Amino acid sequence: MSRPLGFADLSGRRVGIWGVGVEGRAVAARLEGVTDDIVLVDDHPTRDDVRASDDGGLDLLRTCEDEEWDGAGIDAASSAARN
Repeated sequence: MSRPLGFADLSGRRVGIWGVGVEGRAVAARLEGVTDDIVLVDDHPTRDDVRASDDGGLDLLRTCEDEEWDGAGIDAASSAARN
């Protein structure tokens, strides 16, 4: 099994966040300084910097880096965002 993906592994990559609720905002804040290319997508955006899922947002997410991993990185990102 591969190691979980960490924030340092995302340095300089285009990163997509689907869902800009509490956890999505925390992950975006944690990514500041790691990468300048963050794509924010939400089903019901309330900010100008967040793209609607049904208004090209899902297509934008497809332009983000594609890393093969087993999903363990999701837990690591969520945990790191809480710290």
